[in-house]
Amino acid sequence: MDETTKPDRQTDEAEKNDSQVQESASTDTHPAQETDWKAQARKWEERAKANKTRADQLKKELDDANNASTDLDKALARISKLEDHNKQLQHSALVAEVAAAKNVDASLLSGTTRKELEAHADRLLAWRGSGAASAAAPNLGGQPSNQPEPDATRKLVRELFNKE
Repeated sequence: MDETTKPDRQTDEAEKNDSQVQESASTDTHPAQETDWKAQARKWEERAKANKTRADQLKKELDDANNASTDLDKALARISKLEDHNKQLQHSALVAEVAAAKNVDASLLSGTTRKELEAHADRLLAWRGSGAASAAAPNLGGQPSNQPEPDATRKLVRELFNKE
């Protein structure tokens, strides 16, 4: 009997030890799991707060970059307008220079380059030169001239106001 009881005792002791280990493991893991879940929750909450802070910083940087981009676009548009204005001023100066050199009215000249402006001024001068003789017509039919005689104007004023 002792032989048969010995194995039973060993199995009983092994089962007893296993059950004690399981009980201690289950009691140990249960409070540890709760603590772990709470710790995990705190850890993830801290990470979420850090991520929110970082997301807010990145959003602010993005807004700043967009504002800088908008400012850059405005500056480029202004530069473009100033360049166009500069071209207009240079063209006006060139027209005035050619008009003064050729003795032609600047508003009559057309062209974008000096050669075009000078060629147009030469054509205007040629046209004016060919028709200059026929352009001056005598005062026919008693049509009044544009400038009244100074003595006639004084005479009229004196007659109206009876002053001499």
